[in-house]
Parts: sequence; C-alpha cells; structure tokens
Amino acid sequence: METFGAARIVWGSDFPYVTLECGYDKSAAIVKECGANLTDEQLELVMGGNLGRMFPGGWGDDAS
Repeated sequence: METFGAARIVWGSDFPYVTLECGYDKSAAIVKECGANLTDEQLELVMGGNLGRMFPGGWGDDAS
C-alpha cells in the first residue's frame, strides 16, 4: 500500500484453491481484517473498484 497506493492494488483469491480452503467470503473477510487501516474508499478500490476501472465493459459471458 505504501509503495503503490490503493488505486493500483487488486484483491486476488487464488482461484480455484480458495474454494477448497476457506471460500470467497472468508478470504474477503481476511482482507478486510488485515486492512483495518484502510479507509472505506481504499477498501472499495482494492476489493473490486480497480478491476471495474480496468475492465469497464465487464468481465465474463454476460459482458457486452
């Protein structure tokens, strides 16, 4: 965070292994717990906001 800032970091779950270990919900909760010093805005960027900026048309089969 100190080097790159919240606007240049994205959360990754290590798919598919996260589904075998703790699942997405617990994995995301770990990020929130470890990121206790992040503002709500920074946490939103890391947890998906930055990816939304990187892929503005969406991602997946339903992206237009």
